[in-house]
Amino acid sequence: AVTEEAETDEDGIAAFDEEITDGVDPESIERVSKFDVPDWLKLDENGVPVEYSDAISGKSCAYTAEPDALMSTGKTVFQGYVAVDPDIIPYGSELYIIAEDGEVYGYAIAADTGYSVRAGHIIVDLFMDEYDDCIQWGAKNVTIYILK
Repeated sequence: AVTEEAETDEDGIAAFDEEITDGVDPESIERVSKFDVPDWLKLDENGVPVEYSDAISGKSCAYTAEPDALMSTGKTVFQGYVAVDPDIIPYGSELYIIAEDGEVYGYAIAADTGYSVRAGHIIVDLFMDEYDDCIQWGAKNVTIYILK
């Protein structure tokens, strides 16, 4: 974020003092994931992680299940766990996901897989608690930042 304060010199010409901050607070961004954002995760002024090992772009979809359903890793479903192809993104990988349209899924953990990701139709299936949220998300192009 940049803030500017105008000050005029003796000739009445405005000069600006710029204060540049270190980016965006991840907690201040509206996101779909219900995971708390780790303290170490820093975002730049565009809301993109400052440090990541890789970025993968492609199509995403959303899915839901009964609240006590188990994922392929044995974890109970939670809005923040996502389904991936573990040959591409290993289970347990910490991710930050941003849709091309600007919507932010946010901090996520790879914990499930499914036919569509294994078959290469999509790169990530995002878990959501409510069916209506899945319908609203639809199919969106996203960038998955694989965090350190």
